Order: sequence, then structure tokens, then C-alpha cells
Amino acid sequence: MESNESSSIEYEFTILALYQFLDHKLAPEVVADRRDQLEAFLRPKTARGMIILAQEGINGTICFPSEHRDAIMTHLLHDFPNLRTRLSYHKENVFFRLKVRIKSEIVTLGVNATASDPTLQVGTYVEPGDDWDKLLQDPNCLVVDTRNEYEYQVGTFHNAINPHTHSFVDFPEWIQNNMDQMKQVTKVAMFCTGGIRCGKATAYCMNLLKDSPQKPEIFHLKGGILGYLDAVPAEKSLFKGECYVFDRRTAVQHGLKPSTSYVPCHACRHPLTAEDRLHPDYEKGVSCHVCIDSRQTRRERYESRQKQMKLWDTHLHDRKERKLQNQLQRVDSATGVSNTGSLLIEGST
Repeated sequence: MESNESSSIEYEFTILALYQFLDHKLAPEVVADRRDQLEAFLRPKTARGMIILAQEGINGTICFPSEHRDAIMTHLLHDFPNLRTRLSYHKENVFFRLKVRIKSEIVTLGVNATASDPTLQVGTYVEPGDDWDKLLQDPNCLVVDTRNEYEYQVGTFHNAINPHTHSFVDFPEWIQNNMDQMKQVTKVAMFCTGGIRCGKATAYCMNLLKDSPQKPEIFHLKGGILGYLDAVPAEKSLFKGECYVFDRRTAVQHGLKPSTSYVPCHACRHPLTAEDRLHPDYEKGVSCHVCIDSRQTRRERYESRQKQMKLWDTHLHDRKERKLQNQLQRVDSATGVSNTGSLLIEGST
């Protein structure tokens, strides 16, 4: 488990990014059982965020009161003992609700599963710091940002190539179209936010190159950009800008401190600077210069959602969490004892 412990003193909430690719795939019924057990365990602890379960493993980011950190980590590690994790901290919960979903992939690349399986083949992990920086400055190394266009624009590494993708499922086509460029160098180094996308990207790249006589060595950054920003001080860093994250913080800086430069458009999630918010197309919660041309029906939905967002301080967004809180209040009223956070739900462990 890796974390920025210095920040935990300031903030009451822990943000846990996690993933693991499993060597042995889970049976569908096991995935379903783990989904039910995990949600039942997390919900009483007011954890929020998104966790994806699949036969190939687990992926997600959740946020919860820091007092529950040890219990949540113990529960997750019981089922996923080789879980890769990254901890950071914030003054409030960075998500609105909890979702635990079952999907066919824990991160969707959309190609043959065997061809992109990181448990069969994967790039060489490189620790954040001097070793990674040497690759960034090596003229014989092709540095590839595997993230999407809007993420790249918020911040990226020195010398990194922008594939101009809008979704991770676009990335295989970019790799296929740039095979010749990869064969002309001796090294290819890939990176992403936390490491999971690079697991599949490097595996797929190695699969395509396996029969080629010209085969560069494939690397990827251990722990992703988050690991680098956590480990490397700003004055020594080759990362320029901030790292986009998929929660209310929008982006993080060195030391995994929340961004002071960006807020999300609540309609399309595009990161917006202060200048962007002065644009005539910007209407809080409804549109920005990126999504202004959305269909009118979508605008009406966003306008309605923005009204609900204004109620955030006094109303919970998550209906299941609201139901649980009502149950807890009834228990408190009946017994005269505070049971908040300890109600046992059927199916929890």
C-alpha cells in the first residue's frame, strides 16, 4: 500500500485508488457474490465512488471517512491479496454516490482478451524518479501517454506523445498505426494515471510485436502519474501541469494535493480553467465551450441536475445510502444508542 501520509493529518477523508489483474479468472457466480459482499460492506461506512469487478479482476476509486481505512483495506486484501493501491486525502468526500458494477473488463480496451492480458505479458515496470526520468530524456525511447486528449491537455510528461484518443478503446488503433515508429526505436515507455491502462496497453503492444525482428523493449511507469507525483518533488519533476482525476477534485498536483486551477464541467466532465469559465458558452452545471452544441434534451437534463446539485449540502445523492441512514436513525431512536456506521446488512462480512 502506497500513500501520502503527510496529507492524512489535514484531511478527514481517504481516497483509495485500487486495481488487480488476476492470474486465475473468477467464475461469474464468484464475481456476483463479491460484488454483493463488497457493496454491503462499504455502504455502512459511507464509502462512495466506483468499483468495477470482472472475471479478470478489480478496478476502482473510492472515498470514505479515514477512520474506516484499516477495515476497508483488510476486507479488500482478503479477496485480492496482490491489490495495487494508492492513498490520498481530502477535506470532503470526492464522490456523490457508491457504485459497484460487474463488467466484462475492469478497464475496457476492446480487443482480444488474451492479446491484452497483463498476467501473460506486460511491460517492464519502472519506478518513479531517476530511472523513469532517464527514459523520458533518452532520444532512443518513444514516450507514449495512453490517456485521452482532455487528460493530456491538463498535464503530461516531458517528450510524451499525444495519441489524440477520446476513449481507451481508440488506443489499439493508434498502436497499430504506429508500429513502424515503434520499430525504429530501442525503447517504448508508456504511462497512464495509476497504472492500470498501461498494463493492458503494454501487453497489447508486446503481442503485436512478438513476431517482429525489430522489437523495442517495452516499459511502463509503476504506479502511473499518481505514483510519480507522490514520490517526486515539483522542483525535480519532468511532469508538466496537473494530473486529471475522475472525481470532484478534477486534477491533482505534486504531493497529490487537489488542483487549484481546474473544476469540472458538470455536463461533460471536461476540466475547465478560470479562463474557460469566463467563456460566454459556460453555464455552471449545464454547458461549457466543449459541450455547448449538445442536444437541447441533454441541456434540459443538465439544468435539472444542476438544481439538484445545489441541494448537496443538505441531501444525500445516493438513494441507497439515504435509506441506510434512515435505518440507522430508526435504530438510534428505538435504542437510545448511536449505531451509526455499525448496522449489519444482510450479506455483509
